[in-house]
Amino acid sequence: MLLAATEARSKTQENIHNCVTTELHKLSEQINNAIAEGKYSISNDGYLQSETQQRLEELGYKIQTGSQYNESYYSISWK
Repeated sequence: MLLAATEARSKTQENIHNCVTTELHKLSEQINNAIAEGKYSISNDGYLQSETQQRLEELGYKIQTGSQYNESYYSISWK
């Protein structure tokens, strides 16, 4: 059965929120590990969801993204 557009929109927004929450949790662990090692940044392959990037920037983190050899990467710093 086909969902109503409002229900589909609601489910999509909920999924985005859950993915961002999961992504922020993983990044929080990585940032805390970097802090424990005396570092001021983390870098990873892949990409950040725009909502995650926006939230990090609101918290004062500097985000750099790019791609090399068709592979995306990002760096998060707090120095």
